[in-house]
Amino acid sequence: MALTIAPSSAFDMLETLAPNGGRARVTRQRFGEMARQVAEGVAVTVREPGGRLVCVIGLWPEPDHAEAWLAVGPGMRANLLAGLRVARRTLEAVAAEGGCDRVLTYVRQPEGAGRVAGARMAARLGFRRIGTEDTRLGPVAVFSREFGGAPAHGPDR
Repeated sequence: MALTIAPSSAFDMLETLAPNGGRARVTRQRFGEMARQVAEGVAVTVREPGGRLVCVIGLWPEPDHAEAWLAVGPGMRANLLAGLRVARRTLEAVAAEGGCDRVLTYVRQPEGAGRVAGARMAARLGFRRIGTEDTRLGPVAVFSREFGGAPAHGPDR
């Protein structure tokens, strides 16, 4: 099954918060943050041929790197590997265009349970774990991927 890829909007991000067609409860401020996130960074939306949302993938510019993020939709489970291939190609295309040499991504680490799936997805995207940070949302694992001739990490399947 071929997935469709298109530039993202804040409404695509909103759809990830209410993946089953319900209403997402989001403040105006949060919606504004989502709109800024997709407008000022690079963001693409991936959908199944019937229109069901797979994921929204993006890069947020920081002064010395970019931050990769992934918001999943209801079609992600059925299209996990294809969705991750799109995410990986998106990262590589942006880096090839000179967008960034270093990309970081963060995976939440709730107490008592590791985010094994998030860490596996990061590895599949070519990231390697470089540490942990404490944030206002709790501890997060930090993953990094270098571009500009550096070898990628992780399988490309």
